[in-house]
Amino acid sequence: MRGRGYHSLRLVTGSYHMPRSLLEFEHALPEARVIPHPVFPHRVHQDAWWRSPGTAALIVTEYSKYLFATARHRLGLPNPAALRDAWLQALHAGAHWLGRC
Repeated sequence: MRGRGYHSLRLVTGSYHMPRSLLEFEHALPEARVIPHPVFPHRVHQDAWWRSPGTAALIVTEYSKYLFATARHRLGLPNPAALRDAWLQALHAGAHWLGRC
């Protein structure tokens, strides 16, 4: 986005996922204008989410992820995907080193 000179993006995702998505995009691209465009999947029962076990689990899980992401940003911790990538690189380097011994 930066390299192409874009200044805004439209973020399209499920309404239940939008708060965390906005948090992540605004953290990753603070200079960009993020325009939320929530969608409402028909299988997600948002009106009475507590009555649907599947929707209740989805909402609670997503809220937990939102809280974790908020804490991660405030504490300055890296993104879990970055940690995973670093771990995989270390494993690959270790396997490569062991193969040379």
